[in-house]
Amino acid sequence: AKKQQKKKEAMIAALKKGDKVVTSGGIYGTVAAVEDQTLLLKIAENTKIRIAKSAIGGPVGADDGSS
Repeated sequence: AKKQQKKKEAMIAALKKGDKVVTSGGIYGTVAAVEDQTLLLKIAENTKIRIAKSAIGGPVGADDGSS
């Protein structure tokens, strides 16, 4: 469990503007800005939400089936 936690923390720390991610709640978006404890996530044209970094489920890869 600690290994997974460290891996997730490293993934979150490596996030940068333009990265595509999915939240733990299932919302897909693109990182618009990285702040201390939060991320600004672009989820649609002219629509951004601020979420806690801990709410990131993971990066969206090219092979996840979404388009």
